[in-house]
Amino acid sequence: MTTGRLVIVTGTDTGIGKTTVTRGLARALANRGEDVLPLKWIETGCREDDDGRLIGEDASALARAARREADVERIGPVRFRLPAAPPVAARNEGVVLDRDALRRARDEALASARWVLLEGAGGALVPVTDDDLFVDLSVKEVENAAFVLVTRDGLGTVHQTLATHEALARRGCRVLAVMVNQRSIAEANDRSESIATLKRWLGAELVLGPIAPSPNATDDDLAASVEATGLIERILAL
Repeated sequence: MTTGRLVIVTGTDTGIGKTTVTRGLARALANRGEDVLPLKWIETGCREDDDGRLIGEDASALARAARREADVERIGPVRFRLPAAPPVAARNEGVVLDRDALRRARDEALASARWVLLEGAGGALVPVTDDDLFVDLSVKEVENAAFVLVTRDGLGTVHQTLATHEALARRGCRVLAVMVNQRSIAEANDRSESIATLKRWLGAELVLGPIAPSPNATDDDLAASVEATGLIERILAL
């Protein structure tokens, strides 16, 4: 039986800034004294250390943000070398991904922490096994899970964001927020009015941010940025 609350951080695409947002959420909750455990189910594109072990950069960053460095293996339980969709990366190494093992990792996290931040690999509809999409497997047999949908600023984001939000809504997923993450100065200076358009179609209160670009941002910097959007209050009210 699970006792924690599941917040799923997903995105409209890969490289969208999910880890940026999850780092900020993890540190902001930790700074408030909340018991928070990030979880990066599957990480691809991992590098080998000098001992031949695969290192997940995202999982390591999330562990530091939550001040749970000792739990990094638990935070990032499955790692692959090839930067590809999880089933493809797994096949490249002769591995078959086990949906039950992924769900056990999620449920064990929920049994031990008040808040579990499950960050997906790629977009919301990326396959995580040969038979399961991330959006479906992440919430299977979990009640009251909530999603944070991370998107970017700039031309083309409106279609991606509306399509992903619709896919979540059609599945009955609760979307707490659409978080706009600006990945570069070019995105911050974009004049396509994408944020205003998203607010018009999704509702002004649902669309939060933007988180301004800051390549050298610390976890505390990101926590402050996330705090400023009001997302933490929405999570704590779950």
